[in-house]
Amino acid sequence: MGLFGFGKKNNQNDGIAMPDFEQSMQKKAIALDEVFVKLDKKNGVNLSKHIAEVIAIIDYSISMDDYYHNKSVERALERLLPIGIKFDDNGHIPTYLFTEKFYKMPDVTRKNCRGYLKANLPSNSKFSMGGTDYSPVLNEVFKEYKRSHVPGVPTYVMFLTDGNCSESDEKRTDDVIRQMAEENIFVQFIGIGRNSFTYLHHLDDFKDRRCDNTGFTNINIMGKVSDDELYTQLLEEYSKWVRDYMIK
Repeated sequence: MGLFGFGKKNNQNDGIAMPDFEQSMQKKAIALDEVFVKLDKKNGVNLSKHIAEVIAIIDYSISMDDYYHNKSVERALERLLPIGIKFDDNGHIPTYLFTEKFYKMPDVTRKNCRGYLKANLPSNSKFSMGGTDYSPVLNEVFKEYKRSHVPGVPTYVMFLTDGNCSESDEKRTDDVIRQMAEENIFVQFIGIGRNSFTYLHHLDDFKDRRCDNTGFTNINIMGKVSDDELYTQLLEEYSKWVRDYMIK
């Protein structure tokens, strides 16, 4: 079982054998629907018909190298894809790699998710692994939002990282998160590995903004939990933000 808790099952659907990947995606979609029902009862927010732009941001720092080689990042995308398919009306997830800079990847879709990173990771001459600064890629996402967002449609950002940003980038990241809080943008930070994530805990709680527009989940702790528990963790704070702070 990998970092994100995948396991192959050889079940059947209505008596018809399905490829493992399609079967796995179907099970995740069912788990996601069940989480929607649970969050509706708990927080009074029905996400089953919710529409949002979903964006994936993935750490490409040197410390992430093992996670790419052992396909943990690939499995993460596969596990997060149902959220993008459900929320985004075209089923496309704009995807970025980041170091101290950023690199725009092709959109992730249901059709290209299997083997996506192997097919689309840039060569070193285009974009190489480096350090960890959050603000450049977050600023790019914010600029793109200002250029093209649809009024009333929020943006849900899934931000995957194995460490804190550099100390010199913390204030810049605070600033862009504060600007995003004035708009319909929610950022769900997803930590992997055993880092203490001190800054992300700060970012999850800091008060100097219009509203709490960030969440933080440490996937390393959740490696063996079910899809139901994972999607609950990723959407719990977002559902409250939709209820209390989203600009209609």
